[in-house]
Amino acid sequence: MKTYYVKQSVFSIKDRYKVYNDQEEICYHCEGKLLTITSEKKLIDSLQSQPLYTLKRKLMSLIPTFIIMDQDGQVIATLRRMISLLRPRFDIQGIFGNFQVNGDFLAHDFSIEGGAGTLVSVHKKWVAWGDVYEIAIEDESHEAFWIAIVILIDDYLYNEKQQSSRGR
Repeated sequence: MKTYYVKQSVFSIKDRYKVYNDQEEICYHCEGKLLTITSEKKLIDSLQSQPLYTLKRKLMSLIPTFIIMDQDGQVIATLRRMISLLRPRFDIQGIFGNFQVNGDFLAHDFSIEGGAGTLVSVHKKWVAWGDVYEIAIEDESHEAFWIAIVILIDDYLYNEKQQSSRGR
């Protein structure tokens, strides 16, 4: 199991995330493009300065839907926020399998689960400036993919909170 910490930059014009390992080294970073309708972001391997995934919101969809693409522009996964009366639920379908995201999203305490059980656990750490999420990844073979999923979910929850505070 590997543990990472995702921190969103608070004072930034565009979306920025930094991902640290347990030795406090930056392993990945994610930057959004300024003024895009699809909220496009790139997840980059900081150690090799190599883009890994493009994350974006699908525009023409009845339910919130997000896609993750590889460097060649091929869709490798789709993340959908499912309609639920009690609490939000997300489903992931992609080349690595089908997964469900369950937990308390308002408290930012959730897990990604598949046929093998819990693959990723996410817990919010309370700090003075900005949100920090501790991500415990059981399935290390696709760690960048799981980090991309967590960033998409955080971005969605943040944008929903902003819209509801403005009265939609």
